[in-house]
Amino acid sequence: MIMMLIIAIFLDIFGLICAITVVGEVLSFIPDVVGFVLLGATKKQTKNFILSFIGELIPFVGALPFWTIYVISEIKSG
Repeated sequence: MIMMLIIAIFLDIFGLICAITVVGEVLSFIPDVVGFVLLGATKKQTKNFILSFIGELIPFVGALPFWTIYVISEIKSG
């Protein structure tokens, strides 16, 4: 679970950097796909996972830390 949290934080930071830069929306799909593959493969796809993924795909809203929120909610739920 700690490794998932580290990956989620890295993906959210990378997504934020992409959103701030000029080419942000062009490259912002990269951390979304990586998060979908890495975090989606570790557990079954729950409602929280799907909502986080959809949130990451929305332009400019994807800069919010949806992956980190998802992983923290999974850790708290056990």
